[in-house]
Amino acid sequence: MFNFKDLIYPSGVGAMTQCGQDAHLFVQIPCINNASEIRWRNTIGLMIACLGVFIYLFAFLYIEYMRQVQENKFIDWDVSTITAADYTVEFEISHEMFSTFKNKFYDITNPISEIE
Repeated sequence: MFNFKDLIYPSGVGAMTQCGQDAHLFVQIPCINNASEIRWRNTIGLMIACLGVFIYLFAFLYIEYMRQVQENKFIDWDVSTITAADYTVEFEISHEMFSTFKNKFYDITNPISEIE
């Protein structure tokens, strides 16, 4: 059976005998906290987590708010800068359509030809 006492006090087959002079021993002992300390740590951890969620939600809502404000400002700018191009329609016409227009409706003496 293995005995930890042989690792700590190398008197025989212990750490010094098996590993030589470079042997090191690391012993970790767990802390024992009482119930009130554990409750306090859990409460603090919960508060930190809730604060992180609050910061995230605040930042997210602020960014979304600013995006919507900028979108509304763009629409306001677009409406206030209406040009003729906003109401212009372009389409292709054939040579036959142009000839019909020229023969029927185009008046060289009138700068604004009217449809008969």
